[in-house]
Amino acid sequence: MTYQAILAVMEEEYTRAAGHAPEQAADIGIRLRILATQLAELYNQVEELQYQAFPQTATGEMLAYHAAVRGITPKQAVKATGGLLFYRDTSSLSGIDIPAGTLCQTTGGEYRFETTEDGVLTAGETQVLVPAQAVEGGAGANVGAGAVSGLMTVIQGLAGVTNPQPFRYGVDPEGDEQLRQRLMEHYAAISNGANPSFYYQIAMGRDEVYSAKVLPRHQGRGTVKVAVAGQGSAVTPEVVQALREEIESRKEIAVDLEVAAAQPVAVDIQIQLLPEDLTRYEDAADTVREKLAQGLLGRRVGEPLRRVDLYRILGQVEGILNYVVVLPQTDIRVQQDQLVVLGNLTTQRMEAGI
Repeated sequence: MTYQAILAVMEEEYTRAAGHAPEQAADIGIRLRILATQLAELYNQVEELQYQAFPQTATGEMLAYHAAVRGITPKQAVKATGGLLFYRDTSSLSGIDIPAGTLCQTTGGEYRFETTEDGVLTAGETQVLVPAQAVEGGAGANVGAGAVSGLMTVIQGLAGVTNPQPFRYGVDPEGDEQLRQRLMEHYAAISNGANPSFYYQIAMGRDEVYSAKVLPRHQGRGTVKVAVAGQGSAVTPEVVQALREEIESRKEIAVDLEVAAAQPVAVDIQIQLLPEDLTRYEDAADTVREKLAQGLLGRRVGEPLRRVDLYRILGQVEGILNYVVVLPQTDIRVQQDQLVVLGNLTTQRMEAGI
């Protein structure tokens, strides 16, 4: 109930009992308004408690408490990993040390990366590749090759930095809806130590795993395959090995287990678009590419990519008058142990009047 509704009921009851309405400036009128404010606040708290009491509607910390009852913890962000290539125009006469923690950034400064090991550009060489990771976790740092160009840590003798290969394996922290989905799946399919839910729940408990698919009897009776993937990318061999060891230590005997990274299936996407403002085509194209890239990050192992999914994403982009999905020409269906990932994403200007 709102403050006004509560106050109206109280004034009506007072009028019925006293035989006259309370005056606003009188002591009783002030008291009723103060009490109505407190009761409205209390009513809101009770209503909020009702939402937080059930996992279907709980949020934030309270949802995490519900998940903890089932042994589920919210997943933390995972940092993207890759390599940074430090270079100079001419060979160095002496070695140049590149310490761990050297900071670099993408061209626009959106994402920062740091070296994870000490590196040395040896005398006589012009470049050296050093392992690196994103400073902050998240799938946004899964940038393409050549995206890193800014050297934030000043190192004398270096001309610049780049990343010859994309950064990969970054995963966003788990949001409420993702956690809620895992929790409700846990309620719906309780693990008995041998069913597919048992393997699925172990796999989905790892921060690096965004989606998983359990394939029982994939090679006959007594065999199980668990295919896992990150957010829009594969997972590292280290994650696969750690997951295999964890499941092996907990599974029933006489089960032939296979744990593997889902096989990526790259899908090229080509869009023709017509912006409302014809002079801002590049801005519209950038927005479309960004929205499509984000939309494909949510694909799960074994999930097909339908053309209608792309149109649904495009329909949410403001400032677009018309658009056509040129590629893919048909729905993309994948095997149960495969993952749709973004291939080449291009846009073309649509002729006005179409």
